[in-house]
Amino acid sequence: MRHTILLLVVIVVGITPPAITHSAPQPAAACQDTALAGGANARVCIPVGSAWAGDVIVYVPGFSPTSGFRNLALPDGTSLPDLIVSLGYAFATTDIGLVDDTRTLLQGLPTLLGRAPRKVFLAGVSQGGLVVTQIAERPTGVVNGVLAICGPIGDYARQVDYFGDFRVLFDYYFPGSLPASPIEIPQILQDTWESSYRLQVGQAVAANPTNAARLIAASTAAIDPTSPQTIATSTISTTISVLWYNVYATNPANLRYGGNVYTNTSRSYSSGGLDDDPSLNAGVQRFAAVPTARAGLSAEETSGILQTPLVVLHTIGDEIVPIWHVDSYQTKVAAAGGRGLTVTRIQRYGHCNVTGNEILQAFSTLLQQSAQWRWQVALPIVQQ
Repeated sequence: MRHTILLLVVIVVGITPPAITHSAPQPAAACQDTALAGGANARVCIPVGSAWAGDVIVYVPGFSPTSGFRNLALPDGTSLPDLIVSLGYAFATTDIGLVDDTRTLLQGLPTLLGRAPRKVFLAGVSQGGLVVTQIAERPTGVVNGVLAICGPIGDYARQVDYFGDFRVLFDYYFPGSLPASPIEIPQILQDTWESSYRLQVGQAVAANPTNAARLIAASTAAIDPTSPQTIATSTISTTISVLWYNVYATNPANLRYGGNVYTNTSRSYSSGGLDDDPSLNAGVQRFAAVPTARAGLSAEETSGILQTPLVVLHTIGDEIVPIWHVDSYQTKVAAAGGRGLTVTRIQRYGHCNVTGNEILQAFSTLLQQSAQWRWQVALPIVQQ
């Protein structure tokens, strides 16, 4: 995700490093890659020497169509693990970022770190935000606090349908622009998205602002409404960004769950008065999910029953993971007793488009919540 590096950096900078003063030399990172059970690889970096007090940050990145350690270098070339351990914290991540891989990493921390960690914090962005929220509900051992930024935590099946609906509507308003269908992504589309189709999509949207406005209205995707110029620019940006997920996430989802997971057989689309809605609903393509594949999405759903403090940060104008996820998750937590959740909504357009100060405040809140949490409550230990 385009903001993941910045997000984690400012999170870490906001922590008061243990056993380190401004005059102390910054320790170098001793990093090691290790294969985990299940196929993922872990990268763990700890401070060299006696600087480490035992605290660790486990980072879960967002979705990527390929595996491999990612987002570990700053734009100026600075190593992210080096920066984190220079503050006196160990850093851990995996090259895949799924919940099972993260749980396996957490269980293996004593061995990987050479000692049992003193405190464990999780930070996840986008899809990683869902992973860390699921772990906050069912910890593997004790997790001291979780920060989830712009994650699809409220209704995962609805998130899947959001991506599918956007492609269905795009195909209706811009027919012939993309090959195959919303549930069948050909390799050529993935191979040439960046070099060809991405540009073509932007040109098509710019050339037909009427249909572009109808697409945004019917899909309910967020744009920046602050001025005519930002509306035009963000409409193109939103369209390209949401379609990227259809292009790269559809086939992996179908493979993971055993068939098409998207359905719109009974969906009614509304353009908010910008189009003839009966014609729209009669003209869009319809798809039925494979029942067993659709049922598999339930494994990604959250419960709202928190076992450790969770702070959620989300932009209201998130075009990729809509803000309604936060509303849905708050409803779940309230139904479960309302314990452990703190939410901050940011009035801004863009996926994970939050500032350093906003994240510093969110992590400061998490530290406060963690200190006040009643750790004497028995936590269920998830066995893998």
